[in-house]
Amino acid sequence: MNRQQLHPAFADLLNSDPHLPEMIGYIRQLVSGTDGRVVSRNAALAYLGIITAFADRGLLEVGWAPRLLIDIEGKEFEIVLDDEEQLEEPAVVLPPRLEMDLTMAGSFGLPGSSRDHSKQSKLRRFLESLADRDYSGLSVPPLVNRSSVVSVGQLEGEAAASAQVEEGIVGNIVNHLLTLESLDKRWASLTVATNIAYWRLGEAYNAFVESKRGSIPSSRNARTEQKVIFELLCSEPAFQEASKGLKARWSLQKRLQRARKFTLLVGLFGAVVLHAEPEVSVSRIDALKLTDLYLLAQEKSSCAMIQVVVRKLASISIMEV
Repeated sequence: MNRQQLHPAFADLLNSDPHLPEMIGYIRQLVSGTDGRVVSRNAALAYLGIITAFADRGLLEVGWAPRLLIDIEGKEFEIVLDDEEQLEEPAVVLPPRLEMDLTMAGSFGLPGSSRDHSKQSKLRRFLESLADRDYSGLSVPPLVNRSSVVSVGQLEGEAAASAQVEEGIVGNIVNHLLTLESLDKRWASLTVATNIAYWRLGEAYNAFVESKRGSIPSSRNARTEQKVIFELLCSEPAFQEASKGLKARWSLQKRLQRARKFTLLVGLFGAVVLHAEPEVSVSRIDALKLTDLYLLAQEKSSCAMIQVVVRKLASISIMEV
């Protein structure tokens, strides 16, 4: 998938859709008070509101939104939307979509209406995109078969070679994290190599979880359990030493969550699904909920759509050496 950069102009913001200037005025009113605590809270809620609207449309997940740093009279506040316990599914019904004239939206490449698109779940749309694709002309390298990937190093070339070599289960996790960072720097974050690297990271992380299973307290809350597991990983001396060059801690959590999604996908369809790009890519997988994928994995044998996708993926040919 090709990534396009958007550079919105302030003039377009004021002269395109008539509701945008109204939105600006309302947000300005929210943050125009003199009490820094109130202003910071309103700013955080406004940011969450905009990101929630994007998430409701399926453009991203709330937890993936970048942290936002604001300054109020010399005091810095960081707006963080990646706290999974704070961002549980809303217990109340979200307000209905505002009916508005979107004829001006064409200049931005936006659809005229999203109502029909939103009727189906993101997961169902994802499965349908896999089932509808014609794979007959797709060939994959011989080192990738329908059940496993032989060597992530071979597939990622320089990216894997530049990763720091660590041994053991924890070192394996660090190696794959370093590989992904190297791929990001090469503008290769939406490639098959990245899909495979995330799957391998998920496999390594699952191995770590199994190795610590006896020391993980039982919890009915899956998110609480994952936090405990991540803390165990961060407390490992080998991880603390080897991960100094990695991104911020919260970013590592997101990579690991994404890796678990890729691992579930391979469990459902086999490793060949990692080559079904752009249907399978980081941006598409980010839109899927981990809990939905878990439920789908439990219904694998009875889900007709999964069987359709598996049969179609079987048509992918393996290149001869």
